Amino acid sequence: MIPSSDLVKIFRRQHAGVAQYLEIFSKVPPACVETEKFGSLLMAHLELEDKEFYPRLFQANSVRGAIVTAFQIGMKDLLKTIGEFIGTWSEKEPLSNRKAFLEDMDMVMRHLHIRIKSEEEKLYPMFIQDHEARPAARV
Repeated sequence: MIPSSDLVKIFRRQHAGVAQYLEIFSKVPPACVETEKFGSLLMAHLELEDKEFYPRLFQANSVRGAIVTAFQIGMKDLLKTIGEFIGTWSEKEPLSNRKAFLEDMDMVMRHLHIRIKSEEEKLYPMFIQDHEARPAARV
């Protein structure tokens, strides 16, 4: 289990990695292998959220369960969008249809920017408040 104090730091580094890919992709369509790397980074992030982050949020404060559930539901929609993008562009060369690639990339970028901003502004502060602001238990 990853210490709570490190979890948000890891997520923020992953968000920075996603932002770098989005910046690169917006300027130059990537090779198929880059699209797969981007997908792998996103999937690792999402897996870590599902296994480590959301269960701890639910456990720490059940009052926030509705907020966390809404984020999880939103993640399913985002996963569908990202899965379609990666499925399409990891097999096709993005330069083969630059216009279609850029349209798809724009949609993914918009969804990811909104999601990352929401996580950074809402979920992470909630997590930090629940896990790091708590005084250590006395033994």
